[in-house]
Amino acid sequence: MFDEIVQFVSDHYPLLVFALTAAFVVQVFKSAVWTAKRADGQGTRAGFFWWMRKTLPVHPVVAGALFGLVPGLPVSPDVPETVAAHAVYYAGAGILSTWGFAIVKGVAKRKGIDISIPGANGDADGS
Repeated sequence: MFDEIVQFVSDHYPLLVFALTAAFVVQVFKSAVWTAKRADGQGTRAGFFWWMRKTLPVHPVVAGALFGLVPGLPVSPDVPETVAAHAVYYAGAGILSTWGFAIVKGVAKRKGIDISIPGANGDADGS
């Protein structure tokens, strides 16, 4: 069983690394850039921030697909060597990242470690 887990992680390390990185980046952007305070303001900028905030769930997927368009990125051995396959692979990593932060935070909490992102709980001004 352990050997199977090690083999899976070694085959899919690009997906896992991107998913965990994107999970933390998304949390930072959610709490520091795409804030409710900015979205509730007035003017064109507020409208932009409102739309960015409303579409937050798709950001990791789109970012993953765009990231997958970069030539030469590593992928799992069973992924075809086409641009479309790479884009879909990293879009899948973006989907995985939506759960990644919650999983890491839950595991850390069980170990007694608190992972907090500044501004995530209203502890920053969010401007």
